[in-house]
Amino acid sequence: MKKGLSSNQSINCILIKFYKLFPGSFGGLDLHGRNRSVHWTHLATSVSAGDDTITVEEDTDWEEGDEIMVTATTYEPWHTETFKILSVTDARTFVLNATFEYTHVG
Repeated sequence: MKKGLSSNQSINCILIKFYKLFPGSFGGLDLHGRNRSVHWTHLATSVSAGDDTITVEEDTDWEEGDEIMVTATTYEPWHTETFKILSVTDARTFVLNATFEYTHVG
């Protein structure tokens, strides 16, 4: 039986890749939270450092206050960034609580 964390908030846009962390070892990651129609998706357009709005490829049911993670599109894992959604423009476009520090290719 799997045990998980439950929360009133969810983390969306998660795509995690592990490269050569532990040679010969494999593991998994289960994250649990509020059930969502879309748990992760791709950026529909690229974002540049200084941008504070994203558009994703799929319609989502994400809401103000949800936390999202935009993973690195380079080989630099520290380019992964986390945000909270400040406002929802439509089911694919969101204004974030901060600006991007790095460019992310959509």
